[in-house]
Amino acid sequence: MNVGDVTQFVMPDVSIDDFVFGVSAVGADGAESLVAAYVNPPRVETAVKVK
Repeated sequence: MNVGDVTQFVMPDVSIDDFVFGVSAVGADGAESLVAAYVNPPRVETAVKVK
């Protein structure tokens, strides 16, 4: 999805837990950068002590 020349973009009713988002830049000549995606690292399992 091309959103234009913006610094912020809101996608209403889209949960960030359900998708992986990537961002790339497009130059004036149409050259596109590599996509940079952010994925949450897996949670570390922590032992819980119960009395």
